[in-house]
Amino acid sequence: MPDSAQPLQTRLLSLGLDTTAQPWQNALENLEGSGLYEPMLGDEIRLLRIQPDSHPVISCELIHLPLSQEPLFWALSYAWGSTENPKSILVNGHQFSITANLHAALVEFRGLLRKSNGKGSARLLWVDSICLNQASTDEKEKEIPRMGIVYRRCERVLGWLGAMGPDDDDTAVRELAARLNHLESLAGEYGKTVYQYVQAYITSRLNSSPAELQSLMRTISVIGGRAWFKRVWVVQEVTLASRDPIMLLGPYTFSFDTYFGLLSSLASCGLPALKSVSHQPILCHAMARAAFRLPQDITPETQEDLNVLQRIAFDMLTFLFYTSGLQATVPHDHIYGLIGLMQYSPLPSALHPVYSMPFEEVYYQLAMYLLKQTQDFSVLSLGRVGALYGVPSWVPDLRHRDPNVREYYPQPTTINMIEDTTLVVPAIILGECVSVTPALTLQDVSADPLRSFVQRDAAIFAEAARIRGVPIEPVFEGWLRAQVFRAGPGLSLSDGQDPEDMIRSLMRVYKRIRGGDAFDAGTLSLEEQSSLASVQQLLSQPEFRALILCSKLFVLHNGSIGSAHPSPIDVRRGDILCVFPVLSYPLVVRSLDSDEALRWAAYNKRYRIVGQAALDGYDGFDEYHESIRLSRQGQASKHDITKLYVV
Repeated sequence: MPDSAQPLQTRLLSLGLDTTAQPWQNALENLEGSGLYEPMLGDEIRLLRIQPDSHPVISCELIHLPLSQEPLFWALSYAWGSTENPKSILVNGHQFSITANLHAALVEFRGLLRKSNGKGSARLLWVDSICLNQASTDEKEKEIPRMGIVYRRCERVLGWLGAMGPDDDDTAVRELAARLNHLESLAGEYGKTVYQYVQAYITSRLNSSPAELQSLMRTISVIGGRAWFKRVWVVQEVTLASRDPIMLLGPYTFSFDTYFGLLSSLASCGLPALKSVSHQPILCHAMARAAFRLPQDITPETQEDLNVLQRIAFDMLTFLFYTSGLQATVPHDHIYGLIGLMQYSPLPSALHPVYSMPFEEVYYQLAMYLLKQTQDFSVLSLGRVGALYGVPSWVPDLRHRDPNVREYYPQPTTINMIEDTTLVVPAIILGECVSVTPALTLQDVSADPLRSFVQRDAAIFAEAARIRGVPIEPVFEGWLRAQVFRAGPGLSLSDGQDPEDMIRSLMRVYKRIRGGDAFDAGTLSLEEQSSLASVQQLLSQPEFRALILCSKLFVLHNGSIGSAHPSPIDVRRGDILCVFPVLSYPLVVRSLDSDEALRWAAYNKRYRIVGQAALDGYDGFDEYHESIRLSRQGQASKHDITKLYVV
């Protein structure tokens, strides 16, 4: 411990204050202005030298070392966690506030140091929130592009998954870590790959010890749900590691590659318990590591024809799709957290970190760059469109992305852009909204969900039936069937009930309510009583209630029924539902021609994207996209193509 740290620590303890968890800490300042952060010169980085003692207060020294001297150090990969109830450590004798999650990581790291008698390269640790001056925007904007170098140069990456909580199965985690470490040691001893030993282990247990596998899968699933696996920065931190990262969960360590080898082996065996894991962002890290080491989707012949800006754009687009569904505390970091993966220098201005710029503008600059360089409308599917203010409506909001879209297949075409604000889009118009219902909240429908179930008849189902010239009940049943099968495995049905049984139960209740009949137990047949019980059980599920009762519905001029799905959007009468190139879902757009302030005399059809929608029976993506392709080539197509100017 530095001598300057002892007096401060002594004074704090003499006051009877617990220096690890007291509310007064929130009022203390990190002493950045007191000489803690000195400018880094040349290729210097800051590293922490942590004292391995077991004192209640963690003490460390912040030092400068040039990367050209190839210092041996580890780099910590972690989720910052909640900023509430921060903890204090001593850095160069100064009180320094960090998140509780980082504090827990440093406590366990000190334990690792003590086990190694404080020897080795792990004495030096790179931690972004301490080694970078978080109060200096200029320093962060300069140093973040260098973070990729830090993770490539470090000896090991240490992934902190978090502390063991009271609800965690300590025995199960300890046994899993021991199993993973044993498999890794076997591979090292006999010169085979870890995956070979993992696969052999799984195969041997499939029949001989299924209970052991079930326990293993439960533990893997719980671990995979931790915040670390959902953090966008982790992708580059793990991908760039020159050696297999070490995972630290509480006091237990295991290999990153062995963990994912086990996960992959279980999934390859088709074990149903792994289905839930396969939808977690956990898998994108493994994909990112593989993608970084394999050729991109661009063929070598095509790649030779691309300039550097185009190659950067295609690479960035690929990584953005890989990381859909991941989280970032700062909206800018959905982009800046990936630039370390880009093996180009210099990077285009759209990828230079500028934290002082509103994130909406950052997203706009990126989208414009990607569209121009890739000529690919897939850019619009990177996030929710129509949701940002102050930028064109076609700019995707990277904070709200589809976690199930993780693959990118380049589909370049020709994109026309006017003055960097207006996209000229060849579109197929599916219809105009002629009737719309408001979106309801769960609170709105909780009082009487059965009545709410049919409350929107007049505006939606009766109107759709009138336009189609058919009875209302088949219209409602067709819509209901589409919602039930869209919900899929997310529904929790009664024992022995299949979706068709449930639809019949819902229709019985619907007909009775629509006929004005009361649900008096004395007047219900046994079949009706069973149907009512099934419907009540189903509507008690928030997910289904939100899907059936709360979604904002609309009717098109041809009687088709759509919904503002998956996110609520402000659909209005007169809005248009259309198909854009490449996108696998329709978009709602709104004409701006009536607004004199926005009208340009040269254009007759200017629109703003309202957002994504779902349309029952809309399954002709390939057919629509083929029509757009043929039209662009000057050939006859099955559908009419309308040129929209989207701002």
